[in-house]
Amino acid sequence: MKILLVAVNAKYIHSNPAIYSLLSYAGNYREFIETAEFTINHRKEYILQEIYKKKPDVLCFSCYIWNITYVREIAAEFHKLKPEVPVWAGGPEVSYETSAFLKQNPAFFGVMAGEGEVSFLAGKREKSFWRFQESYFGKPIRNGIHPVSARRRREYLWI
Repeated sequence: MKILLVAVNAKYIHSNPAIYSLLSYAGNYREFIETAEFTINHRKEYILQEIYKKKPDVLCFSCYIWNITYVREIAAEFHKLKPEVPVWAGGPEVSYETSAFLKQNPAFFGVMAGEGEVSFLAGKREKSFWRFQESYFGKPIRNGIHPVSARRRREYLWI
């Protein structure tokens, strides 16, 4: 399974520490994870093409105020090309009002809420999680076309 963590930064000189934090925290699962960084100055077609060429089994976006509109558009286009690939979102722009986000953005399969490292690794350990049809550790995901409401999750620490 190949998981692609995508960051769309505000400038070329900026880097997204979130995707590297997730990669670092993944431990033994690092071989299944790849990162890709772009900027909001890249054309959407270019980003879409680069993501498509990497052939991810799961696509995860890091979402912030400066890239959320861009990410939504790229995810929608990618979902048209590869509807079988679950697209996930995480970050401060999607961690609140998760059900509303999923209703407004049908291209996304789920939202990583809370501490990303814990949520991400919990999902990675359970390979079926990425296509699981219920709320798992409080991460709201789709059940058919309707988002599932998130339950408050307990803290899990995977060492």
